[in-house]
Amino acid sequence: MQLSRHYRECLFVMNDYRAIDAVNVHSLMLFERSPAHYMYGKTHPNESTPAKQLGTLIHLAVLELPEYNRRVVVAPAIDKRTKEGKALFSAFNDSLLPDSLVVTQAQHEIVSDIRTELNKNTYAQILLNSGESEVTLTWTDDDTGLRCKARPDWLCNNLDVIVDLKTANDASAASFAKSAAKYKYHMQAAFYLDALKACGLGDRAFIHIVTETEPPYGVALYQLDDDAIERGRERYKTAMRKLKHCMKTKDFPSYPMEIQPLSLPPWC
Repeated sequence: MQLSRHYRECLFVMNDYRAIDAVNVHSLMLFERSPAHYMYGKTHPNESTPAKQLGTLIHLAVLELPEYNRRVVVAPAIDKRTKEGKALFSAFNDSLLPDSLVVTQAQHEIVSDIRTELNKNTYAQILLNSGESEVTLTWTDDDTGLRCKARPDWLCNNLDVIVDLKTANDASAASFAKSAAKYKYHMQAAFYLDALKACGLGDRAFIHIVTETEPPYGVALYQLDDDAIERGRERYKTAMRKLKHCMKTKDFPSYPMEIQPLSLPPWC
């Protein structure tokens, strides 16, 4: 892929991403909860969980295999109760790189099995055959003047497609549709699509590759329809306008103080 001048100006290395003072879609999701949650999230990153750790490993193995091979180290079976074991464990720790990711043999095998199943999907392989992973983009939002940033998982070289790799316990259409609504994947998709246009990369399709994290590690590919994308766009733009107001007034409130009426959701 021949990068345009616009694109080069938007490209940053991964290590700089968190240092960029700009709005991203995940911070807007926090803002939808409340402005106070947005402000707290700016200085308190989410804690790592086993599910997030597995997701990181899968992303590396699928999208950046050389990086996975460089960073991921399987912990040896060492009895740390013995003098010899303690010495071996100390030597193992000394051998690690600053950015090494230590995993168990079981975790490594799960990631390997997931990658094997993903490689069996012809359409996934077409999308992942050639592209750029974890590209960081920055731009200024035309409506609010706020500085924004985004980091799509994968930009295809020969196809006008953004790929977002997701993990799930259940990758069926019915289950993933619920996850898309719950975790606001439509909002993320709209934000990323608009990011590409703002950085001079034009219109693209947004495809989710979803892989299950339990055997048989099923894989499914989905594309949110135009209505979902437009609803996601309206949500993030509304959040941006409200965030701009909070920044102007320097007021980031939490939930309303007054008693609010509450109804059960339609599916109950």
